[in-house]
Amino acid sequence: MSVWLLFEERRSQLWGLRGLLLLIAIAALGYSGWIYFDQYWYQRHASEAFDTAREAGQAPATTEPFRAKLTIPRLRLTAMVEDGVGENVLRRAAGHIPHTSLPGRPGNVGLAAHRDTLFSRLRGIKSLDRIVLSTPTVDYNYQVVSTSIVNPDDVSVLAPSQDQKLLTLVTCYPFEFFGHAPKRFIVRAEQIDENARMNKPAQAAEDAGAITNRRQQHDEKLAKMARHSREQADSYARQTGIDSQRRADVYLDASRGPVAQNTELRIRLLERLNGVLATRDTPHGLVVTVPNAAFSGALLRGTVSQQVTLIAAIVAAHPGLEIEVVGHTDSAATEPLSWRRAEAVRRVILDYGLAPNAVAARGLGNMRPLDSNATAAGREQNPRTEIVISGDPIGKLPTWDRAYTLTMR
Repeated sequence: MSVWLLFEERRSQLWGLRGLLLLIAIAALGYSGWIYFDQYWYQRHASEAFDTAREAGQAPATTEPFRAKLTIPRLRLTAMVEDGVGENVLRRAAGHIPHTSLPGRPGNVGLAAHRDTLFSRLRGIKSLDRIVLSTPTVDYNYQVVSTSIVNPDDVSVLAPSQDQKLLTLVTCYPFEFFGHAPKRFIVRAEQIDENARMNKPAQAAEDAGAITNRRQQHDEKLAKMARHSREQADSYARQTGIDSQRRADVYLDASRGPVAQNTELRIRLLERLNGVLATRDTPHGLVVTVPNAAFSGALLRGTVSQQVTLIAAIVAAHPGLEIEVVGHTDSAATEPLSWRRAEAVRRVILDYGLAPNAVAARGLGNMRPLDSNATAAGREQNPRTEIVISGDPIGKLPTWDRAYTLTMR
């Protein structure tokens, strides 16, 4: 009898524990649901109030805190932006990071939001995406130039820029991480233009169709550039470009076996790549150099992004080739910068469509200088980012017995 009573007592305790756990789960779900609902309700009403004030041409008072609206059309991401990054702000909105610049001024505008709510769609961001940061009077249009992953204590991504108008979006990473994420995902964009809002309501509200049309025109331009790059790469894949006498000089024994074919392709690619950026042939592979002047901090300039895209198109035309992007700087203290530059170049290459497992990136800091930093030439040459192209289609040996560089055309 005592055994039966003990069993009933234990079963009652278990049912009580199950009930307690169920209540905790319901409370947790209810709290999470309330957080999401509260954010949705705030975003909706704040956005409507913001749009109404813009249409009425109401300029904010100088004493009002900063408020703006962030839009990324391709991702269908819209978020109201409030001043500060305290938990009360980030629970409902994106936050303007204190001590960073304001839109329209030279410098770096920093915005932050949670990865599982307002900035969850940033996982799909791509180079050249358009970002619109709207204030009550002006739309500031930005273009994404790079993304990177950094440690939480790396505040260099928010460093001010005196000669550029930048926008930096910050959220936690990885996006699917449970708990406090160990890294930060960074999106860097450059301001490309701004559209001032007039005080007349008819001129104040920009037509959504006009935004779509501009985006379509921009996408068509990028697609045309990509098609042109691919056509150029395909054209080089069909052409030999080397006469028989030159082949005899290069192959030595005039063999037409696999080694000779690899050497021929290696020379053709060397010439093609060198027409885009300075390239040299080394035992490690064909090395394309992105110079220090191509960057502003860790930011790859827009014109150079197009050149890197063309490099990606040339490589994509020859399956089996692999790419390693290696960043170099002129001091050990700037090793993180070398990695961020390499990652920025890698991102542009991946955006063209190359497989992620075929494109690696690393930063070496000042481990492999080209010259002494004691000279002006060394200080100029050592900070660089190299795109190393290798693989079976071009063999493992350079065409000459030493590395060399062609004259840029």
